[in-house]
Amino acid sequence: MDPSFLAHDAMSFVHEFNEANPSRNRRALVSQEVWGLALRNLNGETLFSACKKEDISVDPLLAEALGVRWALQVATDQGL
Repeated sequence: MDPSFLAHDAMSFVHEFNEANPSRNRRALVSQEVWGLALRNLNGETLFSACKKEDISVDPLLAEALGVRWALQVATDQGL
């Protein structure tokens, strides 16, 4: 699988999520971040799911970028 296609697909999922969940306040800080991840195949079947919790304080935009980075790392580690 081409990493650039994987990154593009991941960003598409982030964009889809953002449209479905409009932000309330982009300047708010997050003190505890809970990450959720579901990796799906082309048929929409879930191949892998995971969650984790981190004690960090970042703005929502950075939190989203960190979430995408974690998703790409997990996908790579799982060989997906």
